[in-house]
Amino acid sequence: MKYRALRWLRRFSQAVFFLLFIYLFLRTGFFGTDEVSPWLSLFFRSDLYAVAISLLASRTLAVLSLFSLAMLLFTLFLGRFFCGWVCPLGTLNALFSWAFRVKKRRFRPPPLKYKYLLLVVFFAAALYGMGIGTLLDPLGLLFRAMATAIHPGANLVLEGLARIFPALESYTLVEPHFFYGALGSGVLLLAILLLNLVEERFWCRYLCPYGALLSLLSRSNLLRLRIDPEKCTKCGICDAVCPASATPFLGWKAGECYQCFRCHDLCPEKAILSEFSTTSKAEAQGIDLRRREVLLTAASSLLALPLVRGNREVLRPPGAVQDFTSRCIRCGECVKGCPTGVLQPMGLLYGLENYSTPRLATELSYCEYDCLLCQYLCPTGAIGPFTPETKKMGVARVDRSICLPFAYGEECIVCEEHCPVPTKAIKLIEVEAITPRGEKVRMKAPVVVDDLCIGCGICENKCPQSPRAIRVYPLRSSGS
Repeated sequence: MKYRALRWLRRFSQAVFFLLFIYLFLRTGFFGTDEVSPWLSLFFRSDLYAVAISLLASRTLAVLSLFSLAMLLFTLFLGRFFCGWVCPLGTLNALFSWAFRVKKRRFRPPPLKYKYLLLVVFFAAALYGMGIGTLLDPLGLLFRAMATAIHPGANLVLEGLARIFPALESYTLVEPHFFYGALGSGVLLLAILLLNLVEERFWCRYLCPYGALLSLLSRSNLLRLRIDPEKCTKCGICDAVCPASATPFLGWKAGECYQCFRCHDLCPEKAILSEFSTTSKAEAQGIDLRRREVLLTAASSLLALPLVRGNREVLRPPGAVQDFTSRCIRCGECVKGCPTGVLQPMGLLYGLENYSTPRLATELSYCEYDCLLCQYLCPTGAIGPFTPETKKMGVARVDRSICLPFAYGEECIVCEEHCPVPTKAIKLIEVEAITPRGEKVRMKAPVVVDDLCIGCGICENKCPQSPRAIRVYPLRSSGS
């Protein structure tokens, strides 16, 4: 009965943390104030895997937090409990497996080395200065899919229903945002869920790099499994029902165990116990991984990494630090929270190094001059502190070949009118232009003062010309 109660407690814990994840997701945004509590990014500040990748890639301790240190201590003490009790993507996988009655049909444990090889690849990339390993962080992966695909998609559905049921209109977004990365992030999440049809918690067993890191840290945890040899009938049920391939009977893999207590509860003889101990009473097995495989994977990764370097000329969020792609964990917090939707996840066209990192998409929207929100949402300091006066993302350039006053002799001062800088970064000068009818006219035309321009993009966004006669360009190489 004790272990059955623990199983229900675990389910309750999964539900609580999943609902907390959803609540924090919905609270990520502008709600009357720019300053938000660090608790809003609780999951990412305690994300050991993302913090480890960012730490290795950026070579700075600034990414560490008390949350991540606490998670490390809990893991060393309780083992891979995060996967079984906390992880919202793990909860989704478990729920999907239960809903479709996915069961493991074999007793022989499958190879588990693939997630460790992925971890080697991503750690090698981090040592090379590239934080691409966070692309497969389960927390960031789920948050990005929710922010760019699920939430906007649900909003479109609600908007359609609101035309039929007006009472639903209050639940739709005021300004629904379009996201470039919606298809990629949504398809990836769907693929992970569909893999459960192959085997229960397929992603967690074979592919999750966060699970691989926790597995390595959990091999000597203090919560140990023990099988009573006098009660055990060697039926193998414990191995068959294990959702993690931890194989309690064939040789318990402490690092793989989620501490779900399923084997304890379903053992017909109640021969499986757990206790706090510094030594295992069950026959333990090591990781199914050869040193040659690790070295070959690491060497191959280091040789291939220069080929996936991204374009460095990118418009980044305000306050972006020099080593931005090293510190950014691609969590999507700033993208979700941006009130104007100007922050967009980058696609593969910008290189794998930049994939899913945020950029300023001034062709879609603009950065609000007084907005400071993204710096408070960023859990790693990739977006550093800034004020409206110190914002500097890029500089605007006027294309005189298509600008209405310069090219066609037509009055237009839209960009100057919308410039939010108090001293106006766009000035009006008097020029002589020729109209399409061949007449010479004198009128005011815009020019940009580089030292005053912050690169917010509102001038580009409001320009009536197509293509835009004024565009924002990066100041420097900001993709590193």
